[in-house]
Amino acid sequence: MRTFRWIHTTEWSRELQRRRIESERLVLILERLRGLLLKYDFVDQATIAAELIDLAHLRSAAFVERISGGEVWGSAGSMADVIGLRGYVERPEDEMRRDSREYTRLLIDLADKMKAQGIASERSDFVADAFRRGLERRGNSR
Repeated sequence: MRTFRWIHTTEWSRELQRRRIESERLVLILERLRGLLLKYDFVDQATIAAELIDLAHLRSAAFVERISGGEVWGSAGSMADVIGLRGYVERPEDEMRRDSREYTRLLIDLADKMKAQGIASERSDFVADAFRRGLERRGNSR
């Protein structure tokens, strides 16, 4: 089983190199998301972002699997779940709204860049589209 796992991981790493996943752009977004998460004391979600950043720097095959999975785009406890940034830290309402819009736009940008690179999931597309429609309804699109 270890041999299979090693071969599987090696094949994924080769696939990532073949596709030339431009992880640098994704890392920049993840770093900004992580900063906002820490600002509002969402440590668990910030840790997910930090782990993804590390995996991208390592060019690990796990990067694609995790960035398109439930930790980022799932429900309770995911990075997408804290969209309103109403955490444990009190901030002025206008600052919180501004940060929440930025966080939403960053998640949309992340999903768009993932899609452009062929690593999006149905869930990342669905969530980004829902967030995009929400911003448009509130008149906060780009």
